[in-house]
Amino acid sequence: MKLNETECRFVYMPTSRRTATNCKIRQALAEARMRQWQLADIMGIREERLSKMLRHELPMTQQEQILQIIANAKKGE
Repeated sequence: MKLNETECRFVYMPTSRRTATNCKIRQALAEARMRQWQLADIMGIREERLSKMLRHELPMTQQEQILQIIANAKKGE
């Protein structure tokens, strides 16, 4: 399931905020059919910590690291 930037905003953002943050990560999670808790488990952090991290745009290097983790987990299925 591919989402563009506009669709991501409406699918993943709470109604109180109208800007999409970390859309690529959220899109990759959806495409991998992976939940945030599963990603957090792989990263060795709590789900709450990951959720708070994704509220604000992450630096590109950190986004790339997380996207790589998702890609590796998808391959390992």
